[in-house]
Parts: sequence; structure tokens; C-alpha cells
Amino acid sequence: MPHVEISITCYATLSTCEAPGDSGAVHGGSVYPDIEVVRGHVLARNYSLLKENQRKVLKVWCLIWQDFQVCCSGMSLLLTPTTLNPSPQGLRPADPKKVSGELFTLTYGSLVAQLLKDYENVDDVNRQLERMGYNIGMRLIEDFLARANPGRCYDLRDTADKIQQAFKLYLGVSPSIGSWNPGGDEFSVVLETNPLAEFVELPDHCLGLRYSNILAGIIRGACEMVQMEVMAWFIADQLKGDNVTEIRIKFVKRLEDAIPAGED
Repeated sequence: MPHVEISITCYATLSTCEAPGDSGAVHGGSVYPDIEVVRGHVLARNYSLLKENQRKVLKVWCLIWQDFQVCCSGMSLLLTPTTLNPSPQGLRPADPKKVSGELFTLTYGSLVAQLLKDYENVDDVNRQLERMGYNIGMRLIEDFLARANPGRCYDLRDTADKIQQAFKLYLGVSPSIGSWNPGGDEFSVVLETNPLAEFVELPDHCLGLRYSNILAGIIRGACEMVQMEVMAWFIADQLKGDNVTEIRIKFVKRLEDAIPAGED
């Protein structure tokens, strides 16, 4: 970075952050008594939306800024790390797709927090998250088909396998597929760990929030681009006390290719 005043801030954030998860998460459960305890969480911006915590947040930032002003004074250039983990191959370039996935999980909480500010009703936030996910899924399917080369899906079980593969590819988790209904047109995607919800607590006024609803939208949008209409919704959420996060997916109908007017 050419400007040391900017790079100092970046380095301070990355080097002292122990929380590898959601950097902008909605966290409103408790007030930590010791300011040192919240240092990592504040730097990751997942500490709290509660007003009584904001003074502690600002105090931590000021103390860290002062420390780095002293230790880095006189520097004209400061190189900052791009990840909290050392590269196993030295200076080997990172996979840009993996970086994009990590960036998504790190910034997702900030997106949800901003939507909560923009919309007073959590139901409106839920709809916006699903709509955003739908648009992402419509664009992401091309990248998935190019990278994974999954082949044709002949039935819904093939589709379920591809969804499982996509979670591994983009979020680094392998959900289990199961709970098929007798008709074979409905199943569950079960996440033991939801990377979007790490280090997240929902404030009491957000208990109706479907925090990871963007995932349901992504599944719906991606399936629609391969001529398959599905419904996707959450039936279990670890943020609400469940042991796992479970997304239920139901096949609705096969979509026909649209033919422009005037063409056979």
C-alpha cells in the first residue's frame, strides 16, 4: 500500500483479529465486562449492535490506533497480509475463487446489518436476502458448470448431489443430503457448520430474521437457470438454538425453454 496511514489500519485489523469468521456479523447477545476480551471481536466487527457496547468498541479502536502510530512512525511503506493464515507454499498466489468465497463470508454480516438499518421490518430483510441470493444464483451457475463440470442432472437426486458439491466449492463445507419425502421431490440440505453464521448472535429484536436466507435464494436462482423451479426455505437454524442448520428444498416443476416470439 502506498499510503502508510491506510496500511497501518489494515495491518492493525488483520494482525490482531483472532476471529476468522463473519466480520460484520449481527451480534447482540451479551456485554463483555473486560475490554481485552472483545478486542478480536471488535476488530472483526462482529461484537454488537447494542448501543451500550459502542463506547467499548471505539475505545479499543483508539487504543490500537495509538499503538500502531507509535510503533510504525517514520515508515513510508508497510506491507500488510491478505489473510490471517500463512501460505503453505510460501508466496504461491491464492486461488481467486477461494478468496472470493472467504470475502463473501467475511462481509456478509455487514450486508445483513445494513439491511436491518434500511428496513424496519425483519420480514422485509428476509425477502431482500432471498432476492439477492436469487440474483447471485442465476449468475453463479455458469461459473459452477465451468469449474466443476458436473454433467447433466437426470433427476432430483443428481441435483441434490450438485448442490452439495457447490457448497464445498464455494463455502468450504460439505452438507449432508437426506430426509427425502416418499415422492422423491423434496429433501434437506443439512449444515453441521454454517460459515455465514460463525461468531453471530441475533439480538432479541431480530429473532424473526432468517440470517442466512441468501443461501435459499442462491439455490432457487441457480436451479431456475437449469430449467428447474424449486422452493427453498429454512426449517432449522443454529442461531435459534437448533443443533444444525437445515434448508428444505422442494421440486415444483420443470421449466420449458422460452422461445422468442416469431421463432419456431
